[in-house]
Amino acid sequence: MPLAGAIRGISVNADPREAKGGGRRNANFNAPIAAAAMIAAVVTPAGAAAQSIAEVMEQWGLVGTWAVNCHLPPSRTNGMHSTYLPQLAGNVDVRRDFGDPQYNDVSQVIAARLQPDGRLEVTVDPRQIFTYTLAKGADGRIRSMIGRLGNGEYTVRDGKFVATGAPTPWQSRCR
Repeated sequence: MPLAGAIRGISVNADPREAKGGGRRNANFNAPIAAAAMIAAVVTPAGAAAQSIAEVMEQWGLVGTWAVNCHLPPSRTNGMHSTYLPQLAGNVDVRRDFGDPQYNDVSQVIAARLQPDGRLEVTVDPRQIFTYTLAKGADGRIRSMIGRLGNGEYTVRDGKFVATGAPTPWQSRCR
């Protein structure tokens, strides 16, 4: 039977009287939940466990410190240094060093997803949700291709800053 036909045939009984042989109420409002569970079971390989954020970021090669020029100290003119630092329980913090404690910050990565095209989508929560997609060059350098605020406003599109049209810079791993 096709999967769609199997899903349509699902009904879950939420009436406790059914277990005792009482009334036969069909609780179709639970069918979508059961269908989602069934789909997850069908498309998830047996024994596969979800990767932690740290594992996804390590697999892609992002853990460490990145900068436009690692030989220059971080500053407002030289650019920031971004460090992706795994924490306990598989979480990752992003520490942005601008060379001035007044501007430095730390954000928690709340999601990391490998995309089919090889890019990495990262969502952080500094004070508001921000999602960005990174591309990796053949030489291992990275650059931001998409940057989107939680309200849907783009700061980077197609590898260019929306405000200026300038391309996002390539960054190298410092350590």
